Amino acid sequence: MPAWLLLVEAVRLGTAAAHAGTKASLSWGAFAATAAAHLAIHPGAGNQVLQTTLAQARMGLMLSDEHLHRRG
Repeated sequence: MPAWLLLVEAVRLGTAAAHAGTKASLSWGAFAATAAAHLAIHPGAGNQVLQTTLAQARMGLMLSDEHLHRRG
């Protein structure tokens, strides 16, 4: 996956986390933002690692959102 697409995904995840507004979602948003910052600082870094990090953040956001809806 190209680096610019990873940055777009990180921003999208961070925005989704901010809209959800729960502590868990904000933590996952920060996780995605950290991955994006790492990519910006080290553009040649292993994209596979960053893809995995963003996939973890995406899954964490989905799980925290699902948990919120179950409680709500």
